[in-house]
Amino acid sequence: MDIKRELEVMKEVKEANERHLQEWKDSMMLAVYVDVYDTGRAKTIRIARDLEEYYRLIGCDTVTMPMRYIGGKQFIIIADDEGTFRKDCRVSAMNGDEPMLVGNLLVVAFDGVEDIRGLTKEEADHVLQHTKGRGRMDKKGRLDIWEILTDVTYSEED
Repeated sequence: MDIKRELEVMKEVKEANERHLQEWKDSMMLAVYVDVYDTGRAKTIRIARDLEEYYRLIGCDTVTMPMRYIGGKQFIIIADDEGTFRKDCRVSAMNGDEPMLVGNLLVVAFDGVEDIRGLTKEEADHVLQHTKGRGRMDKKGRLDIWEILTDVTYSEED
């Protein structure tokens, strides 16, 4: 193969790699992951738009996707639909003293039509500003602390 053809092939490979990278980025979305069981932390993550991925991260077999307001802004929360049946059930979202959701959850945005979309960095920062530590004593008398969502309401006015 001559040098000119080799350069053309290298350019084609580079363009294909760039296309594949963009397709991968487009298939991923930014979310806030509230992990109350393993790490006890809330953080931003990139996840695939895939129901099986939601089940894996949340650690469940069925999810619910209620629309809620967090600090006055509207979001979709992907949560364990059967989280209250867990033996070690943990609150993960509250409005004042009222528990709203339990178990691990993901916070994403509503696309305004009929689907979810990834968060913008500003939206993710807003959600993370509405987290705080919650704790309880474990069976050995040690304080067990994990982060939860706060200021979670059913409507903008609540």
